[in-house]
Amino acid sequence: MNRTLFRFFLFSLLLPAFAAAQDSIFIKVSPGNGPHTLHVSQRLVYTNRSDAPLDQIKLLAWANAYRTSGTTLSTRMLEDRKTDLHFAKKHQLGYLQNLSLESGVSTVSRIDKENIFITLQQPLKPGDKTTLNMQYNLKLPDARFTNYGYHPTGMLLKYFFLIPDAFDHENKQERFYNDLDQTQFPGGWMQVAFEGFNDMSFRSDLPSVDENTFAGRITTEPEFLLSDLDYPVFNLMTDDKVVRVSLGYRVNEDEAAYLRIILPKQLAFLKEKLGYVPDKIFLSSRQRRKNAFVGSDDIVFKKIKLQLFTDYEKTDLNYIGILAQHIVNKAITADRNTGHWLYGGLRTYLEMRYLNENYPDRLLLGDLPETLRVWKIHPLKWFHAAKLKLSERYALGYQYIMSQNLDQKIATPLDDLSNFNEMAISRFETGTVFYFLSEKMGKENFEKFLHDFVTARNRRYTDGEDFLEKLTKASDSSAAFMDDFIRRKNRVNFKLRSFKRKDDRLAVKIKKNTDLAVPFLLETEQETGEKKQYWQDTDTSRGTQMYNILDNGSDKIIVNDDYLFPEANFRDNYLYTQGMFANMKKIRLRLFTDIPNPEYNQIFVNPRISWNNYDKLMLGLNFHNKSLFEQQLKYSLMPYYSFGTGTLTGSGGVSYSFMPANSFFRSLTVGTSASYFHYDYNLPYTKVNTYANLNFTKNPRSQIGRSVSFSYSYFQRELSQELMMKNDYSKYNIWNINYNYADNSAIHEKYLSAGVQLMDDFQKLSAEGYYRWEFAAGRKLGVRVFGGYFLTNNTRNNLFDF
Repeated sequence: MNRTLFRFFLFSLLLPAFAAAQDSIFIKVSPGNGPHTLHVSQRLVYTNRSDAPLDQIKLLAWANAYRTSGTTLSTRMLEDRKTDLHFAKKHQLGYLQNLSLESGVSTVSRIDKENIFITLQQPLKPGDKTTLNMQYNLKLPDARFTNYGYHPTGMLLKYFFLIPDAFDHENKQERFYNDLDQTQFPGGWMQVAFEGFNDMSFRSDLPSVDENTFAGRITTEPEFLLSDLDYPVFNLMTDDKVVRVSLGYRVNEDEAAYLRIILPKQLAFLKEKLGYVPDKIFLSSRQRRKNAFVGSDDIVFKKIKLQLFTDYEKTDLNYIGILAQHIVNKAITADRNTGHWLYGGLRTYLEMRYLNENYPDRLLLGDLPETLRVWKIHPLKWFHAAKLKLSERYALGYQYIMSQNLDQKIATPLDDLSNFNEMAISRFETGTVFYFLSEKMGKENFEKFLHDFVTARNRRYTDGEDFLEKLTKASDSSAAFMDDFIRRKNRVNFKLRSFKRKDDRLAVKIKKNTDLAVPFLLETEQETGEKKQYWQDTDTSRGTQMYNILDNGSDKIIVNDDYLFPEANFRDNYLYTQGMFANMKKIRLRLFTDIPNPEYNQIFVNPRISWNNYDKLMLGLNFHNKSLFEQQLKYSLMPYYSFGTGTLTGSGGVSYSFMPANSFFRSLTVGTSASYFHYDYNLPYTKVNTYANLNFTKNPRSQIGRSVSFSYSYFQRELSQELMMKNDYSKYNIWNINYNYADNSAIHEKYLSAGVQLMDDFQKLSAEGYYRWEFAAGRKLGVRVFGGYFLTNNTRNNLFDF
């Protein structure tokens, strides 16, 4: 009790000094009259930070984001095909009500909006302060929507109180809540006291004044947990202080025991890298859900459970991401919408460095290649995916989305990024580049820069441009390319073209396809596995240049090994220097489709079994290069032996996809294919098809897609005597042009297709439409219409009447 009184007394002495330096908010929260309702008494000390007098103050009332189905939050959730808020019952919604203010205010705009504008009686001069005293009620939403709101055992609060917008000094621009961990009030002071909540425990990441009062300066919006349950707390000794880590969820005894070992190690690691760890850390259930490690969970199928990592390892992997993101959020204060890549990139860099220091030899699939057995055989060991390092997951995640031309610029505002790009671009691509630069600079130099940057700007507003400017200087201009790099959809590629030996040196010819001065790592590797590294700087020119390095009897030349830099194509980063494959890539046959191994030209060979009524059983092999990642050039050759005819049948094809980074279309695929089978007993047919498919570029967050396709098909078939007597077709050509529109929206789903089909003997139009309306949760109505019309029809039979 004496300690609590002392802390409150000390806080009271220090508060005026803090409050004088920035805007301040004082909040008292008590239970409201209705269920899941809070009554709030609030005092806001507001400073005009603009250069002109202000007639109004804008307050963010983001509790109203849960008010109706038409808010920005609801719309964004529908874009993600989440309909919970759209179909929510009235008691599940959230909103602000009964707002009252004391004198000094002229008018107040509508309080059911997310931006409330308060008109002042007297203009507020630049640098002057004014105080607003407010009373209002908050109806909390169901926490199932965003994890914030009321739970069965309590409530998790964030973004519900009335807060001034620190990023809009003019108080004119509206901002809306969209569940992206936005920043509202960085640098401000907040005190929140809870009264009248009997038998409940209180948690927050704000410093504690007493058991139900929290106060401190804000770097990121604080969370408050009120719960009937008492969750774990860990008081952990780091290098120079005790850090209190409290959880907002339950963990079992084993996980709690693991955390007592893991958390001190991770906190020491993060303190070493960032130079900062807060005295108090609160990890909510939302943080755990959103920032946990992706890809470490067990694979469960019915009663079968396949464990990739031990329970200890899963806990370790999960919490390095959760803790790293939490502490980066606290250490850096920036606009999250435009500076998201700084937060996400640093989190990924810290994860990558942690994995390389603590799990250097751990594989992407963990123990699964060893534990999964079929009759004493370990089938996963045949896959390249089973040989990938755990730390290579980040570059592969970016490579996957980039190979489909669905990536976006790193500097794209967070609310415009697709959900996958929030991870693959904002985190993985950016973090991989930070790791690449740390290797170029030297890990110690990069982390000294990071330590100095965080220490100098801790609790001060910064932005990505400031970070890159300082990084460029610290890296001796190695990071100078980053300013332009983050503003492009990148297709950076270093192509190893050839090499020549001269005396004791290798002259290596490398082509760079970008005007960015991106450095790269050139390595030589001997048969023993010994490597020599040679960092190379480049200028802003494109094209091929020669690089001379020492020849130490190397067997292989490599550029940016282990997915070191997020390149567009890793398949041209390897050359052998000896043997029949010198200056070439080796060819490797693989039995199953796999993640591509960039070191080889891989040909996948899959056994195939097929059947039709005339060829009967068919056994064959499919030779192709289609991997788990999209490739521009694809081919397939599928010969079969037909047991029904005793002859060879099959099919084959080749296609190429043009996928420019910036164009009105996402992909243009042109290709040709051919097949030979039987359509009747001892009557074969041949089909040759040439086609082009154009997929238009779409908004990555939109469900609307459009495409146009064109095809020309040539058919030739042997006719029976009966068909010849009927003057049936033995050869014919068909031309098809089709347009497709698809809107895969959650509530109103629409599809439309229209086509023209042409032949010497007919011309036909056809169209099909489908509409599906979800009018209540899980209840849908759909209608489909289709039709066709022959412009001319002089066919010999009804073969084409479809």
